[in-house]
Amino acid sequence: MFDFIRSFNPLCNTGTAMRPNTLLVVKLTFVLLCAEGFTAYLHRPFLPFFELLYHLGEIPGYARLLKAAFLGGGLLLMINRLVRPTSILLGLVVLLANAQSEVNFRNHLVICGCALLLAGLQPTGQQPWLLRWQMVVVYLGAWLNKIIDPDWLNGNFFEFWTHENMRHASYIHLAGLLPAQWLSIVFSWVTILSEFLVMAGLCFRRWWAVTLWIGLFFHLGTFVFTLGNPFGHFVQSLGIIYLAFLTWPDRRGTAWIPTGFSGRLARLIRWCDADRIWDWRENPGGRVLEVELADRHLTGMSAFREILFYSAGFYWALLVVFEACILLIPWPGSFITTMILLTSAMIPFSWVGVNAVSASIRKRAG
Repeated sequence: MFDFIRSFNPLCNTGTAMRPNTLLVVKLTFVLLCAEGFTAYLHRPFLPFFELLYHLGEIPGYARLLKAAFLGGGLLLMINRLVRPTSILLGLVVLLANAQSEVNFRNHLVICGCALLLAGLQPTGQQPWLLRWQMVVVYLGAWLNKIIDPDWLNGNFFEFWTHENMRHASYIHLAGLLPAQWLSIVFSWVTILSEFLVMAGLCFRRWWAVTLWIGLFFHLGTFVFTLGNPFGHFVQSLGIIYLAFLTWPDRRGTAWIPTGFSGRLARLIRWCDADRIWDWRENPGGRVLEVELADRHLTGMSAFREILFYSAGFYWALLVVFEACILLIPWPGSFITTMILLTSAMIPFSWVGVNAVSASIRKRAG
């Protein structure tokens, strides 16, 4: 009985026709769309891409039907019911809303709509290969869009964007200290190279970890450069779909809860472990958090990072707080708070990464 009730928990992603990371991507995408006011796009066709779509507006209560399909499908998704059909439904609604108005067309909505649709079309129980290849296509398109555009290659686009569109005072000042357009050419080619590296790296599983970090730092760097502009919700959308590259564990791990602050933090995370990824055990004599998963025994910050990797609550909290900062706090407060949030969230991951690199250097030196 308890397991049946637990299956309605939005934080629970196991026991459905989707892989846990696929379902997490779909849920977070729906939450993101709601937070960003997507329902405002659900109206009668206005300057659609295809004349045929004008006839949809003749259906009585058309806009209400669209909103009911989107919100009703999202509700079923949140409570883990009919996850594949509802994901397909949500994807079609998002793509339809984008196609029925040239004025309201947004690239990030296409990415979200395709992600929802492809997640639903992924065969039951399979890894989300369709979502993963979608990311390859996204970066391929972005790279091709720039590499065949002379204004990107010679820096004209970046120069106009920073000087006339953004009026980026710091960039303009720095660019003025260098030869004409030299800085814009460098930034243009850094962008082109970054998108190519992410596109190519995502094609090979062995390079996923490095590639995803390149992608994250590239988009966070853009976010910082533009002083907190997520380009609609482009940054959040890609960050969510990156979770499709996270391989969810097929068996439970064991976590030993120590005393002190680490123990209190571990108990907080345990409360959010709706998927029962971990068998939580008290370790009164322990001073650091310990976990064992897939024949690996980790302690301290490495153990903490491993738990966060497979904690749906962590990603939920990150998205909700990020959206609250962006939507509710006026600039520049929103930019400052989001940077503090993102920096704090990345501490466990960067700490472990730096330690791993340091250990490798010491091993080679020895």
